[in-house]
Amino acid sequence: MALTEDQIALAQWLFEPIIQGPIKAGVGAKVRHGIRFEGPSIILFESFPHFQHRSKWQDHDVAKFRFYKSRQAWYLYCKFGDDKWHSYEPMPESPELVDLVNEVDRDPTHIFWG
Repeated sequence: MALTEDQIALAQWLFEPIIQGPIKAGVGAKVRHGIRFEGPSIILFESFPHFQHRSKWQDHDVAKFRFYKSRQAWYLYCKFGDDKWHSYEPMPESPELVDLVNEVDRDPTHIFWG
């Protein structure tokens, strides 16, 4: 089931500071942030110029936020070296999307932004 229009609007507002915000020192304009909507999920990603074809950009998924309607809760996922989504154990869920977005932005475990 897809997210509601209200959930999409809230997500766009919550992620705007990350998407429009400053990039880490030393990286400059070589990295972009964005979100995409996939059914009940929001994927936060970074884009980098391809190392061989600088005019092409490649995406790297940073975090996945999934809403479970039956539980009325958002769940947060991260990727490990196996490139699969795993539950983010320090804060796997919240009834409020803002809590999980703030956790990714703070990144106390360095799993999202390195």
